[in-house]
Amino acid sequence: MFRAFAIFAVVLPLLLGGCATFEGGSSGVGGSLEHRVAQQLTLVRSGFSVGEISGRNGVLTRRAAARYLGLKPTLTEIPPAPNAVTTYTITDEDAKHVGVIGATKELQAEQDYLPYEFMLELVAERYRSTPDLIARLNGFDTNGNLRAGLTLRVPNVEPLQIARLRANGSVRAGSRENQVRIRTDLGTLEVTAPNGKLLGYFPVSCGGPATPTPRGEWKIVNMVELPKFRWDDEMLNRGIRSSDFTMFPPGPNNPVGVFWAGTSKSGVGIHGNPLPHTLVEGRSHGCIRMTNWDILEFAKLVAVGSAVTVE
Repeated sequence: MFRAFAIFAVVLPLLLGGCATFEGGSSGVGGSLEHRVAQQLTLVRSGFSVGEISGRNGVLTRRAAARYLGLKPTLTEIPPAPNAVTTYTITDEDAKHVGVIGATKELQAEQDYLPYEFMLELVAERYRSTPDLIARLNGFDTNGNLRAGLTLRVPNVEPLQIARLRANGSVRAGSRENQVRIRTDLGTLEVTAPNGKLLGYFPVSCGGPATPTPRGEWKIVNMVELPKFRWDDEMLNRGIRSSDFTMFPPGPNNPVGVFWAGTSKSGVGIHGNPLPHTLVEGRSHGCIRMTNWDILEFAKLVAVGSAVTVE
């Protein structure tokens, strides 16, 4: 099925900015699954996003661990967080946010809402996880048919509650004095307080060689919950706004996800992403992409007027 996120090209993963030992190899071997999830939750609860919680030692987890440890070579293990796994019972309200997405961008543009395609997709995003992790925690196949009333074991994190978001809704933002620093070479976004204290660390994907993210000093000029997205090939590829465009409705599978923070650089924003697993390999047309849950955490830290430095 065609999905709007085809605008992003896939290229080789970014090189690691540093390496810290995280229990288990790249396949996640070492310790129990819950222990490895608990280690990732230590990072997440400390403000260091690992992208998707997976129970595996992936690129984004290693980067977050390195930043968390301060690259101190004597610290080789992330301690597991307590109460790492909890339960969640799927509700009838959840089912309202699962449905069919049109097979073409034209059909998608005719919809009022771009929902999750599967209940497992909703549950995984709600708990900042890979669908595979939810399946492994509960002993079922990722093709399993989840339904309202079913109780699942999930990571114990603050959930992304899609039902609480409103299209073009007002935003409860943080402080405009907090500053944003984006490293396009490392694929990271950090928010710091005026005194330099690190408030949040997030993995991001930026523009590729053909449409690089513009470097410079910008500011956040607007913040929109559940935004619409204007698909304009000329704007995406050449930075020139045209009259030939497609307008996508809001929803978790909107090309810019559930949140948009526009910058003073025309056409460039910091936004969500309906395909969180693409953060390592994907490239945008110049914008800065985050997972849908991370962009909502980001929105709590900044406000219209916050400075954005792109390096």
